[in-house]
Amino acid sequence: MAEVVLGEELIKAYAAPTAVTIIWIVRYQLIDVLGVGFLRRKHQIRFPIMTGNDEFERAVRAQMNQVEQMPIFLTLMWMFSIMVSPLWGALLGSAWVILRHAYAATYRKSAKVSVLLRLTIPAYSVLIAMMVGIIVRVVMVFIHKK
Repeated sequence: MAEVVLGEELIKAYAAPTAVTIIWIVRYQLIDVLGVGFLRRKHQIRFPIMTGNDEFERAVRAQMNQVEQMPIFLTLMWMFSIMVSPLWGALLGSAWVILRHAYAATYRKSAKVSVLLRLTIPAYSVLIAMMVGIIVRVVMVFIHKK
């Protein structure tokens, strides 16, 4: 099998969104996944049970919410980084990671909707900004092509 090596320029160009991706995944594994496992042990909740303690249930829900959001975020951040700007993709991605970290930490403490919305709406706004950037870029390519 032939070895595929990416050019240094490509690696440099996408180093920032790559770093954001790695930070997000490490953060998710260390805080969300291991956090649920820690609480499962603390409250003696056996597999496959997912209920039985409010603290544990909030942690599970926070983790599952991260799972639900992750594919959307990663897809949009990488599409934006490729089509618009790797730097701005990484900056927007970093903002999203910070907001989602705060969201999960808040959810683990309390599931109060009004507080969670203060973090959810800005995080969704980041995703929408990336989506709009992608759409504008695609439209501009087709307009200039004619």
